[in-house]
Amino acid sequence: MARVIESSFGDCALTTGLSFGGKVKFTIVKGWKATKYDQSQFKSVEEIDAEVFRSGGKAAAGAIIGGVLTGGIGFLAGAAYGGRKRKTASYLIHFEDGEYIAYEEKNKSVIKVFDRLVEKQAVQMRLADKK
Repeated sequence: MARVIESSFGDCALTTGLSFGGKVKFTIVKGWKATKYDQSQFKSVEEIDAEVFRSGGKAAAGAIIGGVLTGGIGFLAGAAYGGRKRKTASYLIHFEDGEYIAYEEKNKSVIKVFDRLVEKQAVQMRLADKK
C-alpha cells in the first residue's frame, strides 16, 4: 500500500497497481467506500520529490551470503545485487473530477509509468507555450 501525504478525500488508504495494458490504476478507500481511478482520469501528474539510494546493509548481507554459498565470485554478485538502486518518489495527482491526492510510491513499475507521464506532460506544456 502506498503512503498518502495529503488528499481531498481526507483520511484514506490507497492502493496502486498496473493494468494489463501498463496503465496505472488507483483504489482510494475511505471507511467502507472505495473510489477507483485509472490513468485516463488523470488531469495532471506532478513529481513532488524523488529519492534514489543504495542500501549498504543489504549490499553487505548479499556479499556475505553470496560468498558463503558460492565462494569469491558469489561475494561480488551478492554485493552488487544487495546494493542495487532503489527509488521512492512522491507525486501530486489531480483527477478530472476535481479531486486530488499526494502520495509516496515505492513500486518500481508504477514509478516508471509516472516518470513517463510527467515527462510527456512537460513536453506538451512546452509545445503549448510556443503556440
